Amino acid sequence: MANELGLTEILVDVLGDIGYNIVVIAAHIIRNSNVVDAIDHWLKETLFPIPHSNTTSQKCSKIFESLKTSTRTKFFKEWITKSSFGKHVYYDLTSVSTYSDEITESEDGYSRDGEDLAQLNIGMFCDKEYGIPLFYELYNGSINDKTNLPYVLQNAKLLWINDIDIIVGVGFWSPESFKMMDEISTLFTIGISLYHKEARKARANNTQIASDIKYGLESYNITGTFTETTIHNVCGKIALY
Repeated sequence: MANELGLTEILVDVLGDIGYNIVVIAAHIIRNSNVVDAIDHWLKETLFPIPHSNTTSQKCSKIFESLKTSTRTKFFKEWITKSSFGKHVYYDLTSVSTYSDEITESEDGYSRDGEDLAQLNIGMFCDKEYGIPLFYELYNGSINDKTNLPYVLQNAKLLWINDIDIIVGVGFWSPESFKMMDEISTLFTIGISLYHKEARKARANNTQIASDIKYGLESYNITGTFTETTIHNVCGKIALY
């Protein structure tokens, strides 16, 4: 699969022969859980269709240590540029809890798993059509979604991901988020709290929503309408249904 996607070629182009080892290590992790212990024993029983030097758990540690931010960025740029996937990209952020004291990004924060542990956040761009990861980044566990948004958009620009349409929840609501999304995206959609003054005003002025199917979902018997508004100096529309 790595060969067919062109992944192996790009890894070797960026990392040299270490690129082959990366594919081997990834295959071992997928097959045997998220550890690299005893990888050399596994390799004795496994045939790989790519060349690779002898890989041990100690060598894996040295390889991981050698992967600097600049190296990863170079890989991601080549991967995104040369990979012929679809036109639409999804982004999501998740948190991973850890007992480790050695991970610099791990901090106390909002745990999506409800665990009383330090955590780090992982953000990932993913191709919509094929579900293939395009880029990931680690963030401090204490950073919330709306604080993280500028990093996301900066990474998108750095990686030549252009013509962005953004769809985010109400948790991203802030004047800074509005300004940045308006500057970078071609279109953005954000949830609005029912208690926001503009939402209350829109509801008060549209007590009878027109049954225009152009703005509705016929199969669900839902109709809606739009009302013009300006929030945080950004002109747009509130959708009511």
